[in-house]
Amino acid sequence: MIVTVTPAPSLDRTYYADDFTEGRVNRARISEVEASGKGVNVSRALAAAGAPSVAVLPLGGPEGRQLAELLDADDVPYQAIPAGVPTRTNTTLAVTGRSTTKMNAPAPALAAQVWEQLLDTVAGLVGDGDWVLCSGTVPAGADDIPARLVALARAKGARSAVDSSGRALAMALDAGPNLVAPNHLELAEMVGADLSALHPDGGDTYSGEGDLALIEAAAGWAQQLSARTGGAVLATLGASGALYLGPGGRWHGIAPPIVPVNTVGAGDALLAGFLSAAGRPGWTGDAVAEPGGALATAVAWGTAACRMPGTAGDVAALAEPDLVRLSAVRSS
Repeated sequence: MIVTVTPAPSLDRTYYADDFTEGRVNRARISEVEASGKGVNVSRALAAAGAPSVAVLPLGGPEGRQLAELLDADDVPYQAIPAGVPTRTNTTLAVTGRSTTKMNAPAPALAAQVWEQLLDTVAGLVGDGDWVLCSGTVPAGADDIPARLVALARAKGARSAVDSSGRALAMALDAGPNLVAPNHLELAEMVGADLSALHPDGGDTYSGEGDLALIEAAAGWAQQLSARTGGAVLATLGASGALYLGPGGRWHGIAPPIVPVNTVGAGDALLAGFLSAAGRPGWTGDAVAEPGGALATAVAWGTAACRMPGTAGDVAALAEPDLVRLSAVRSS
């Protein structure tokens, strides 16, 4: 069982356009509304693949009711915690072959009793060998929630994963999660590295066989982070693939180049693929029995997500893990 916690879920409205000019009226080709939030995206991908998962999330207002209806329509198991405030709405613009731009609404603050009910709900769902994932933005006043979920998982004999940012992430790292899942920008920030030294133009898109300088630098950063937490790091590197570093192995994986349709949710799909593989028999203690295989599944799911509009598709059905190129990462 993989229990995902999304502290600040959202309704995501995405506009798909063939072209876009700033400062002018533009027309979308299509638009969609989806239940979203990083943990929600992970649970949806897992549910579509038939992997056992439950999403735990605070919901409120008409937006929360609509989000719950969308989860029901997608057959995503969930436990809704009454939030007492409306669920937020985010907006995404995806321009074919060019870029994806997302504008996120602020996460509403929630009362203390909402968080206590959420923690009690998670405690009632997880047991020995399960996963607890806390993923996404954490509202103001709740920075301790990811760390408390890490501690809760440990007390229940479950494993913990964190994909967040800011002070909430820093507190969670000190709690020692089994897995941390940053992108390369977040990873550099976590260890105080200067990414601009690799790419002075500030670019964060890489192509071809992968940016070797980025891959080598990220491996060193991941090693620092793993030493801090005592667990594993699963770092996404955009078009340069992903890294797994931790107990059980050190691997880089990259898929053949594609023209992305929409990159929103790709990292969540990648994490879902990894957890789906890591949750199978063979995960013992803090080590993945076959970390390379889990990483190949992860990269394949993330790549498939980039080929699909929105975040609600069955990425596992489109994933091609056999095409992912794996290589061992040297110790630095």
